[in-house]
Amino acid sequence: MESNLRHRYTSWAATIPVILSMAGACLFVTGASGQQPGGQRIERRLAVDANASVKAFVPSGSVRVVAWDRDTIVVTGTIADDGQFFFGGNKRGAKFGVESASVGEEPGPAHLVIYVPAASIVSIKCVSADIDATNASGWFYTVDGNIRLRGSAREVQAEAMSGDINMTMSAPWVRMKTGSGALKLGGHIADAEASSITGRMLISATGLTRGKFGSVTGDVVFAAPLGEGGIFEFDDHSGSVELRLPLTTTGLFQLTTIGGIIDNGLTPLRPASAGTSHGQALAFRMGSGGARVTVRTFKGAIRLRH
Repeated sequence: MESNLRHRYTSWAATIPVILSMAGACLFVTGASGQQPGGQRIERRLAVDANASVKAFVPSGSVRVVAWDRDTIVVTGTIADDGQFFFGGNKRGAKFGVESASVGEEPGPAHLVIYVPAASIVSIKCVSADIDATNASGWFYTVDGNIRLRGSAREVQAEAMSGDINMTMSAPWVRMKTGSGALKLGGHIADAEASSITGRMLISATGLTRGKFGSVTGDVVFAAPLGEGGIFEFDDHSGSVELRLPLTTTGLFQLTTIGGIIDNGLTPLRPASAGTSHGQALAFRMGSGGARVTVRTFKGAIRLRH
């Protein structure tokens, strides 16, 4: 009996290292699968004035900006192991961003969330990082990242070279510019200017009383009401300009192409030849009052639709 118990104890004890080894392996696998992506954790806070200025530079990754009802700037997120975070400021504002720890090299991607006072003005500059902002006023710039803006703001300027800009906001004044990226403007805007080089443009905002839109080779589609007494200008070189207007639209229209055509789907009027060129011209009024609309293209078509 005693010999049998001793044998069982010896066999069980011999399996302990194996069990512990297996348990350790399981813990290692579980821990590895639950780990967060590598990088340095960032968290900074600064009490500022309600109308503080905030300037940030993030080369790559993503930036999310949220305007809130507190007089505090909060920056959280992660930066790559090869990057370093700088931060400075006072009651009037703050300047911060990401730079490489090695001279002459670009840091890895950073992913930051920035909370700013609702009355502040921000300036966000990036190279390839995407920008997403809610209720923030100010300037947003990236080279080949995308920009998405929404909510309410006092004024907004957004610029991307090869990235897209998608803005759905309530604001009295906005300016947008892209190179090859697509441009979309929705929401409720009073005064808007937008331009692109090759990017397509879609304007669907309400409330417009002044608009200036143009492209070099990109198409411009305007699908929005024309504010009473408003002034609207559309210019395109070889891209088309299409106006999709409500049935109740009133206003004075001046349309001119140098080498393109005019397709009038609003009235029975047909365009006339524009002098000695191969282009066309058309001027007409719909109803009384309304807006003044001027459309000019070089080789692009002009199309009017309900």
